[in-house]
Amino acid sequence: MITKRSKFLSGLLALLMVASLFAAIPFVTNAATAKYVKVTEEPTDWSGTYLIVYEDGGKAFNGGLSNPDAQNNFIAVTISNGEIESNAETDAAKVTIAAYEDGYSIEM
Repeated sequence: MITKRSKFLSGLLALLMVASLFAAIPFVTNAATAKYVKVTEEPTDWSGTYLIVYEDGGKAFNGGLSNPDAQNNFIAVTISNGEIESNAETDAAKVTIAAYEDGYSIEM
């Protein structure tokens, strides 16, 4: 039996796969500077708060919506020197990557 949760996760994974076709770049928060900073090297632990960004288009996936499959589910962002300002709009769009047993989970 397919549950709502598995449908949601399937949809989210499909969305993330499509987003990867558009060169989505993760930006992780830096609490000291109140900015999201472009991830340029693989960290030893991916746990953290991120924006999933289409860098060339200046758009970030809006992880704050109750329906992540909504059409035009993005916010406009300004990227300057590999950084995006942390503010109410960008913070509402963030996703959290959390360590989970043998892998990671995406929390919105």
